[in-house]
Amino acid sequence: MTLIAGNNTVKGTVNEEMSVEFALKMGKTLGTFYGSPIAVAVDGRNSNMMMKSALMAGIMSVGCDVVDLGMVPTPLIQFYMVLHPEIKGGVTITASFSGLDINGFRVMKSTGIEDPIFEEHSVEEILNHNTQVPGLDVGEVYVVTDFTEKYVDYILSEVDEEIIRNAHLKVCVDCRNNVVANIVSNILMRLSIECITIGGDSSAVDEARMVKLGHVVKGQGMDLGVSLEMDADHCLFTTAEGTPVQGDTPGAVHSLVQQRECRHACQFLDAHGGCRQAERRNDPVLRYRRTERSEIRQGEQCRVRRGHIRMHRHPRSVLYL
Repeated sequence: MTLIAGNNTVKGTVNEEMSVEFALKMGKTLGTFYGSPIAVAVDGRNSNMMMKSALMAGIMSVGCDVVDLGMVPTPLIQFYMVLHPEIKGGVTITASFSGLDINGFRVMKSTGIEDPIFEEHSVEEILNHNTQVPGLDVGEVYVVTDFTEKYVDYILSEVDEEIIRNAHLKVCVDCRNNVVANIVSNILMRLSIECITIGGDSSAVDEARMVKLGHVVKGQGMDLGVSLEMDADHCLFTTAEGTPVQGDTPGAVHSLVQQRECRHACQFLDAHGGCRQAERRNDPVLRYRRTERSEIRQGEQCRVRRGHIRMHRHPRSVLYL
């Protein structure tokens, strides 16, 4: 397997193309591009301590400090960066749904906005990056250990706790990451949701794993099954009958829920001189623009960013503030 680069991610097989040498140069590149400090987090892969050490060494070698959040979900590092705008960039060491022999980097700009760095800079350019500062100017590491509860409190503040508690839900959660399992269990417990947590193995989140989750859900009489990827940035579902839900279906449900907010957004724009603008989904100019604006996107790419809102009833309709 060669290195596979997406908009803001790159991944490969550990100790082959995804080597400590690449992680070191990746750290140097991020430190040079973004400046100091840079937040770093990892998922639950056994290669993460090795990759994190190399990445942080690269960041520090170009004179930048590291804010080490440890093993936390990707949404948590983004939440932390929103509350700490002094952080210039962030990276989660993860390969999402892939098996444990694969690892990679997910890169974010200030305030947790995903950055299409691998569209603007090739992997070869990163591998050729080899600058560093004098020894007295290297960066330092600052460890954050007490932020998870604030993240959980924020999540709960965004939902109707009474409605959820009155539903008397029973949910089976499949986690590949014990830290994510603890956070999810904490949230569900505070919402009075009966929860069974399974997982903790190294298998990828694939069709076979979803079928196994469905068997547990149906056999235990649960209302819902949820399978979280390693860094908890995406999830898949099964119904009470144990049937895996197609990945686009939750996005469609989210879109229906957001229609009401979109109608309010239209009214707000009309009152404040905003405008609507059509866009082509793969337009590179608009793709770069999205990294600077706020957006609610369809399907598994759902994100919230500052500045514009995508209309869900028509995927090409965009509102600009």
